[in-house]
Amino acid sequence: MPNKVLIKKRGLARRKKSIKGKLTIGKYPRLVVYRSNLHLYAQLVDDNKSETIMSISTNDKAIRDDLTTISSKIEKSIFVGKKIGSEILKKKINKV
Repeated sequence: MPNKVLIKKRGLARRKKSIKGKLTIGKYPRLVVYRSNLHLYAQLVDDNKSETIMSISTNDKAIRDDLTTISSKIEKSIFVGKKIGSEILKKKINKV
């Protein structure tokens, strides 16, 4: 059983390395999106400074009240995408 977990972790690391290698790291901030079974997380990361510029999720207190009326995951993801998009534009970041 532990062998299966090790194989999955190696595959995940290989895919992550492959994806980050293809990106133009350093020119623009990178938008990272993670979807768990319950929540959706989105972050804007600056790889040059190794810091997170901003993040938003369906678990944040600021938008949790707005999400109570939305029932499906797809609609929630659209809402989070629009929200982080507007925050990115407020910070005057044009390319991601």
